[in-house]
Parts: sequence; structure tokens; C-alpha cells
Amino acid sequence: MSGFNGAGVYVLRYTFVADAAAGIKILASRQDQMWNDMKGGFQNCYTLDSQTLPTQNLNMNSKKITGLAPATAGTDAPQYQQVSGLTAVATTHSSFQTVGNGVTTVLTFNQEQLDVLGEFNTTTYTFTAASAGHYLASVNVAATAQLPATAATLFIRKNGSVLAGPTQFVSLPTAAVAIGMSMTQVFNLAASDTLDAAIGFDAGTTNSVGAFGSFCIARIP
Repeated sequence: MSGFNGAGVYVLRYTFVADAAAGIKILASRQDQMWNDMKGGFQNCYTLDSQTLPTQNLNMNSKKITGLAPATAGTDAPQYQQVSGLTAVATTHSSFQTVGNGVTTVLTFNQEQLDVLGEFNTTTYTFTAASAGHYLASVNVAATAQLPATAATLFIRKNGSVLAGPTQFVSLPTAAVAIGMSMTQVFNLAASDTLDAAIGFDAGTTNSVGAFGSFCIARIP
């Protein structure tokens, strides 16, 4: 059998050393056979520019496909980070966070529970998307106002800005009682876009956010 032998080995039809030893001269017919074998072998190979296409499933022999571009269509193979699911979960510090009035204050989520791709920064309390896609973000906290504060607004910000869309506004009791606040929002992020969670009070200088709130972000496949 000449050409590829089914196990990935290319087998020559003739060897010219053996021909010379047998006294066989260079013959056009034997040359044609050899070159036709090679032609068939080349046509059985997958070309870099996809002029030839696979006719069977590709067995990667337990090896990785690396350098893959992000999937953009339903028939594309996705990158790992495009299908990795939940990417970051962080909780606040173990003590209360004091928040003043009239300013939007970033919530200090500094204790990670999970961060598959290392996208959450516990120093800046910011999530940075490793790849473009749709992301589901959810935050919940317990807010306590001190008089004269009467209301608080919870935000999830994209690139440091509050987008037109969901926020949670809560009227707070006059007594210093913690009120649970939560919101969930879907964001369309480009690679390197950021998300953080923030809160604002309408008045007061010693309002607070309780410990153990959570900020969760998941990329939607």
C-alpha cells in the first residue's frame, strides 16, 4: 500500500535505491505513480487556508486547541472564558462600612468566595471583564441610615457610571434599623469593561452598610 497507511505514516511505492540495485532505470511510468501517490497524500491533508476540509471528526489526542478566537456565531467553538460560568463572588469586610451623604460610595467587597478567571479586584472592589459578552450582576446589602437621612439608592455601575436602567431606591425608617436592599441587572460588556456596586444616601454623615453583603457576577453563555 502506498500513500498514507491509515495510521498517519506515509509509505513509498518504490525506493529508488532498491531500483538502482535491481538495475531498474528511471522510468516515466514509475515516476508518475510516485508523484500521483504524493498528490493523493497532499489532497488528504488539511490545509492552513482551509482549501481542503476534514471528512471525519478531528481527534485532538487529548491536546488543547490554543489561540482560539472568541466565538461570535452559534456554530463557532467558544473560548474557555466564554463558557466558564460564574466568574466572581465577593463579600464585604467583617465590619460596617460608613457612608456619607450626597455622594455615591463604592461598596467595599473585599473577600472573594470564587473568582474563576481572576477578574475581581478586592482592593478596588471592581470586576473587569476578561472577554466581551452579557453578564448578570447581583448585589445585596443591609443599609442603615442615621438622621436626617431618610432614603438610600443602590447602584451597579459600568465603567464607573450609573447607566439608565435599574437602581433600587428605599425609604428608610427614622430609627436606625437595617433594611435589606438588592438588585440584579444584565450588562453588555466589552473586554476590560468594569462593574462595581455603590450606594448613596440622601443625608446624614454616619450612615452604614452592614457586613456580609454579596456582589455576584456571572457571564451568560
